[in-house]
Amino acid sequence: MRLFLLCLFVLAASNAPAFADDEPPYIKEFGGERSNCRPSCYQNEPAVPWDDSSIKRVCGYKDWNFQQTQIGRSWTALESRGIPAVEPTVTSCKLPGDAGGVAKAARAAFQPYKDDLKDLRFVVQGGWHAGERDASLHPVRWITVRVFASNWGEKPNECGTHGDVACEASGSKTARAINYVHYRLDEAKRLQPTDDKGCRTSSFFAVATARGLVKFRDARVKKKQWTSGVKYKTRFDGELDEKTLFAKVASMEKEALALHKACGGAAPLVTESHAPYTTPPEFEMVPDPANE
Repeated sequence: MRLFLLCLFVLAASNAPAFADDEPPYIKEFGGERSNCRPSCYQNEPAVPWDDSSIKRVCGYKDWNFQQTQIGRSWTALESRGIPAVEPTVTSCKLPGDAGGVAKAARAAFQPYKDDLKDLRFVVQGGWHAGERDASLHPVRWITVRVFASNWGEKPNECGTHGDVACEASGSKTARAINYVHYRLDEAKRLQPTDDKGCRTSSFFAVATARGLVKFRDARVKKKQWTSGVKYKTRFDGELDEKTLFAKVASMEKEALALHKACGGAAPLVTESHAPYTTPPEFEMVPDPANE
């Protein structure tokens, strides 16, 4: 029995990931440099500012809530519960006709909010819902009406664009990663003539992040959690489709590897780390698949 347990221990140890003591010391060194903003700290990409000239007119709808109050045995005229703070959902410009028992009343109640909206249509969604009583304890009920128009105003997203485009400012981890790889690669090139250590640090994180992004994508694809066909607006490389983006990342990784070696760094370069209580360098910009 004792021999059996010993064999199990040896087998488990042989399959265990390498930890800090088995890793090249430069991984910890580069991590310390980055933690102290050396050569620099990366500043996240801000959202693109917009004004009224950036608003696009689109066909679509907003779900609008209307309510009534019961006074005695009668219900008051329908009135809006307020303006929904949402962007319109874009649809075909072939709009439906009015539909539902309170569609006509909703059209009348919507007049103060009409502004320059055209081709309005009102389609009731579901039935009545009981609301909280008013200050005089009168019963209140509300209903949702889908308000279609041919010219809703659509603000640009954080990327400064309209439609399904992702960027770092909108929360895209992929866009953030390629931005970071490009930033560190440019930094390493700039430092190469005068600062070998800074060049090695920057090029190391360019390589590590490029590898981490690919691992992140592959893990999400395997779990069927990856969204394909996304357009990415990047900080330094323009708007890219998925295939072009990952080809660009691979190209920058190759360039950063050569630069790292030229600045006196290790070749081959190890970027994978299992040191406890630290963020692996490959997953500074994207989630570590091992922890998802």
